[in-house]
Parts: sequence; structure tokens; C-alpha cells
Amino acid sequence: MELVLFAGAFSVAAAVLGALITVISQNRQIYKQGESLRREQAASAKKAVIENLVAYRFVLAEKQNHVVPTTEFNVALSKIPVLFGSNHKCIELYRSLGTDFTSSKFHDLIVELMKDVNLDTSHMNATLLENVPNRRPMTAT
Repeated sequence: MELVLFAGAFSVAAAVLGALITVISQNRQIYKQGESLRREQAASAKKAVIENLVAYRFVLAEKQNHVVPTTEFNVALSKIPVLFGSNHKCIELYRSLGTDFTSSKFHDLIVELMKDVNLDTSHMNATLLENVPNRRPMTAT
């Protein structure tokens, strides 16, 4: 009789332990997936900031810019401390823009931001970012 009780208790303990291990393993996998998704979303947001800075760089050259592109450029700049705050080099370059904004400082910032999200920077040079449009697109008549 004792042998039957022992076997039953052992079976119950094994079932509980197996279920517990399964739950822990699933929770661990869900946590890993959540972290991976969070990293992907952060990288996507960082890339969007870089894209906006480069796309709206022409606001640096023209004096009579439309309010929307200027706002978009400034919004992208304003996101740098939030998204790249852990990268001291990016923040240092971001802060240096305010004192004496130059195209070379802008280039250095863009390259450093690109490095932060592991984008290829081999094609980036200062003249690429300096060549901003000096004419507005023609509007339909």
C-alpha cells in the first residue's frame, strides 16, 4: 500500500514539476520576444529620426522655408536626446550643434547616429549632406 501511495505522490510531484518548468520556459521565451521587439522598435524609431534629418536638411540652406519642413527637421532634432541618450558621443555632437551649427558638425552627427543603429556609413561624406536643393519644386499651374 505504501508503495502505491509513494508512486502516486511521485507522479503528482512529477506532473507539477513538469508544468512548472513549462510555464517558466514559456514566460522566459515571451520575455525574450518582448525584449527583441522593443529593440527593433527602438532601432526603427532611431532610423526614422536619421531619415527625417537627412530628408529635411534643405531647411538649413534656404531662408524662406515652409513651416512644415522646418517643423519636421526640428522635431527630428528634438528626438535625439530621448532616443540616443545612452550614446554619449551622439549627445555631445547634438549639443555642439547649438553653439555653432556647421555642415561638418551636422555630418558628424548624422554619421554617429547611423553608427548607433549599425547602418553603413562608408558612403557618407560631408559633400553628400551639403548638396541640398537650392530650388523649390515647381508647383502645378
